[in-house]
Amino acid sequence: MSAEKSYKEVSGFITQIVNTCISVLKVFVRSKFGVHLPTAQEETCIVLGNGPSLKKSFENHPDFFTKYSLICVNNFSLTQYYEKLQPKYYVMLDPGYWFGNNQTVIDTINCIQTKTTWEMHLLLPPAAKKSVLLQQLIEKNKNIHPTYFNYT
Repeated sequence: MSAEKSYKEVSGFITQIVNTCISVLKVFVRSKFGVHLPTAQEETCIVLGNGPSLKKSFENHPDFFTKYSLICVNNFSLTQYYEKLQPKYYVMLDPGYWFGNNQTVIDTINCIQTKTTWEMHLLLPPAAKKSVLLQQLIEKNKNIHPTYFNYT
C-alpha cells in the first residue's frame, strides 16, 4: 500500500468521524425536549396524499375516512377534499411555506385560514415561527392549533 493511499484512507476516516460528531451535535442542539405533540386519540390514522388515488379511494370507500384521524400535507387545503374530510392534523415540513412567497404558498395558507371551521393541529418545525403568513394564519383562525416539533 502506498503512503498516499494510506494518507487518503486515514484522512477520509477522520473526516467521517468529524462529520458524525457535528451531526450528533446538531441533533442535540436542535432537539426540543419540552415539545409535547398532540395526544393520539386512536391507534390508527390515515395520511392523505394529493394524488389521483385519493379520489378513487374516496369515491369507492367514503365511510373509511370517517373512522380514523386524518393527516394531510403540503397543498391539501387546495383540494376539493379538504372541507369534506376535515383532517385533524396538517403537516407542513417544506421550508417553502415559511421562507417562500409564491402564489401556491399564499393560496394554501389562505385556504387553511378561511376553510378550517373545525379543530385542527398544524404541525410545523420551529423555523416556521419566522413566517409572517403562518403567524397571521394562527392568529386569525382560533381553530388552528400550532405544534412545533423537531424533525431532525
